[in-house]
Amino acid sequence: DFDRIKQEAKRLFPQLAEPDWEFQWGGRIAVTQNHLPHLHEPAENLYAGLGYQGRGIAMATVMGRILAERALGKPAEELEIPSTAISAYPFHRFHRTGVKLVTSWLKFRDEVERLLG
Repeated sequence: DFDRIKQEAKRLFPQLAEPDWEFQWGGRIAVTQNHLPHLHEPAENLYAGLGYQGRGIAMATVMGRILAERALGKPAEELEIPSTAISAYPFHRFHRTGVKLVTSWLKFRDEVERLLG
């Protein structure tokens, strides 16, 4: 919720003038079970890098180099990130509900902390 972020920024930095918010972005974050990016080879000569935990700019830049090395013939065992099999995320069908619960709890906790100082 970008409006909430704007309000929090004003609260944290009251000395600043009203900022001109030109851009905003958001979306889903790919989180892996071990919180590390993954390299997969789902088919011969098909490579995929994913799971950057919300830090995609830096991690995807590095993964791009690794994927390019693999595509140019570097053996998988010599890569900085091992190629692993694609596996299902346990309880994935409950993921959306779980995220909503955790997010609601964290917002509540932040609000209590803000009120109690």
